[in-house]
Amino acid sequence: MKKIFNILLIGSMLTICNLYALPSGVFIGASLGANANKAPYGSGSESFSVVGNTTSHTVTSDIGVTTKLQMDYGLRLGYIWGINNYNAFKITVNYDYSSFFDVGFMQAGFSVDYMLSFNDKPNAWGMFIGGGYDWGFYKWGNYLRKHKNNGDNVNVDFAYLQLGFFKAFGEDGNTMLQFGLKYPFGNYDKQTINTGLDSITSYRSNLYSLFIALNYTF
Repeated sequence: MKKIFNILLIGSMLTICNLYALPSGVFIGASLGANANKAPYGSGSESFSVVGNTTSHTVTSDIGVTTKLQMDYGLRLGYIWGINNYNAFKITVNYDYSSFFDVGFMQAGFSVDYMLSFNDKPNAWGMFIGGGYDWGFYKWGNYLRKHKNNGDNVNVDFAYLQLGFFKAFGEDGNTMLQFGLKYPFGNYDKQTINTGLDSITSYRSNLYSLFIALNYTF
């Protein structure tokens, strides 16, 4: 009788331990975000004026570096491996559409994240950290790749670090909302602009990306 009681006790404990574990399974999802893109800009103009026998020549210059936030739309497919109540790993394949200063840009890639739940109760909060790799294509990506193939010092594919927080919903935690930051390592290229009066050399790059993602695990 004691042996049967111990077996039932252990089984009950295992059931309780797994009741609110981060769920394992295939997930699908979508994301919405913003990319902080950086690039140099510059423009110049000349004007002439004649007063009597005197001709004046004026050159004006507007030059600098600007940062622009641009929308990013994404789809996600992956697998979550829930180790226990608090720990899990997430493997994601992603597709994103955005733009670089209004030039269309698409990226496809993958990432691996470690997930840590702050508690084992329903509707738990947690954090994640990981990294991945993206390949660029479409208009901006094709432009960069063309110059890269010509031997220019240009990058279009990037490794990145990402981290953020997640919120699980429901007792099973199958629905999950993520809030994250993505930091790519590298720049697209270096550009020099000369307005006739001033010149500037700076990198064109994606400084970082902010995103919200909603996933459902089957």
